[in-house]
Amino acid sequence: MHAATRPLAAALVTALLADAPARAGSAERAAQALFEGRLDPARAVKVWKRKGLTPARALALIQGLLPYRRGKHGDDRLELVDRHGRRSRALVHVPDSPRPDGRYGVLVALHGLGSDASQLFRPARALAPPGTIVIAPSAVKPWEGLEYEDLRAAGALAKLPILKRVPHWWSYRPDAFPLLALDQVLARYPVDTARIVLLGYSMGGFGTWNLGLRYHERFAGLAPLAGGISRQEYLFGKDELSRRLLDNARGLPAFFAHGDADSVVPVRFDRWTAERLRAVDADFVYQEVPGGRHVLGNLLASPLRERLVSWIAARQRDDHPRVVRHRCVGLYHPGAFWVEITALRGDSARVEARAEGDEVVLEAENVAGLVLYLDPEVIPTDRRVTVTYQGKVLHRGKVAPSLWAVARSFARTRDPRLVYAHGLKLKLPAARDR
Repeated sequence: MHAATRPLAAALVTALLADAPARAGSAERAAQALFEGRLDPARAVKVWKRKGLTPARALALIQGLLPYRRGKHGDDRLELVDRHGRRSRALVHVPDSPRPDGRYGVLVALHGLGSDASQLFRPARALAPPGTIVIAPSAVKPWEGLEYEDLRAAGALAKLPILKRVPHWWSYRPDAFPLLALDQVLARYPVDTARIVLLGYSMGGFGTWNLGLRYHERFAGLAPLAGGISRQEYLFGKDELSRRLLDNARGLPAFFAHGDADSVVPVRFDRWTAERLRAVDADFVYQEVPGGRHVLGNLLASPLRERLVSWIAARQRDDHPRVVRHRCVGLYHPGAFWVEITALRGDSARVEARAEGDEVVLEAENVAGLVLYLDPEVIPTDRRVTVTYQGKVLHRGKVAPSLWAVARSFARTRDPRLVYAHGLKLKLPAARDR
């Protein structure tokens, strides 16, 4: 959950806020609290039941929910607080006019090590298409006890005191500051959630790859500049666990660039990434800058800059993919679109779901349980549905709509366009997992 004050008071305040919608009996306030992470899906369902909402009415409520706060135009600052009580700010620029459809696109920009939001705020505004909100959050120092997923093999190096003193993006949980800032913008402005792009430079490039690949349904594209997947690769070669996340790029276009004379973040990191993306037939653009050093200006010079501007302007997420692929390295980022992993076997898992008429065909590794949500644009919700896994039928029949499916899918996706009224819980046998 997203805490609202410092750690000592956070639990009390969060509990009071979570109870408030129930006491007021407000279906709308329950939906807002669900979006903000102050209310779990089970409690939201109780509120909606007391208000007499059907799944269809709850779905309609959420689809009309955002924005529910007021925002101003021009330059602004957002105050951010994560679940550990750490505070940060994000610089935001909101143009006077949205896109022709009345909604804004969004460009989220992550700065490099030793800097703050100001480093990328102006460059990102220059890259943003007309009608695009720019968000530039500032990194802060890590919380005590943070374990770095990209330094698992580093031993004592991962515990060096310097890592506790340097503000950074190397935590990729759902309450990461870039995601908190994005949620605040969604609550204040009419945003086209299919047109959100994540961009970062250097350390922000690491953050862009890692946040974007974990929460790939939230973005229409990734643009990491002079970045990498894992700091562990400075010492130990390819970090295969982190690089498995690149499987999620098959549905998420990327534009990344690196100077071939970069002495800070080795160009081999992005060369390895390009090889992997080529192997899985992902949609990407990789540009190396001859003689380019670890300098932002090298990476945003013409004609690369013009190409990146055009690429960002063309991004639009497919809201209704017929094939959903998701690789996770923990249940804190459990799914994408209409697929959610609920139980793992091992430290990472993979699922692929293909909708073929009235049938969903599953492939999986290390998945013990999952939920399939029926996207009515992909598979009929008024007919019998067959789900098969490893040649066996796991389900055959209709799937009833439920408040539970609406609340749970919204709590995960935080996107009214990716909320589903029909959810099917499944257990996957282990015998033939590969």
